[in-house]
Amino acid sequence: MRSQSLITLIWLTPLLAALLLWKPESHPFMDALSAYGDTLIWPQSPLHASSDKLQFPVETVDRQSLLAEYQRMGPQFVWHDWVYQADDSQGSPHQFRRLHPAFPTDDDNPAHRLSWQRFYGAQEWGEWAQPWWLNQAIRPPMNQAFSHTPICREHRCLIELRLGGHRADTWFRELQQQLPVSITATMDAGNEHRLLTLSHH
Repeated sequence: MRSQSLITLIWLTPLLAALLLWKPESHPFMDALSAYGDTLIWPQSPLHASSDKLQFPVETVDRQSLLAEYQRMGPQFVWHDWVYQADDSQGSPHQFRRLHPAFPTDDDNPAHRLSWQRFYGAQEWGEWAQPWWLNQAIRPPMNQAFSHTPICREHRCLIELRLGGHRADTWFRELQQQLPVSITATMDAGNEHRLLTLSHH
């Protein structure tokens, strides 16, 4: 009996040692996250609920670049054509959330892209928010012309429309007739669709 126990112990000792020394293979980026205490969250974007663009390997994220853009632009910033939100409620950013593409539609119109770039850097329009006045400006069914959820600061929103040509012109005239005096609207020209800018004064 003792010899059987001894043989069993001899067989089990290397196995137990291997189990104690084994570490699961970790992703290099996850090691970096653990070291810095950061987390990255990729929620499903309401702008592209079924888009292939949501496939975004986390190992391509450069934490130092995220921090640099956070310091330059504030809690919400643009990096590599995506909009991020930093959670700095504890004094320094400890969590980054990827919100939506910086260019909400596949639009190669250079004027539209320039408008979006200026908007993301224009802090004079206030903090990022879904402002209360937006519901006053656009009421159903007018919002069916939107190709994505409005992207807003406190006093300005940018929205790509599904409409172009005469349909967009007709829609815009109707919108202007029902806007409160405190809200102005402009619309950039586009071949297939237009870019709407709403400003609250």
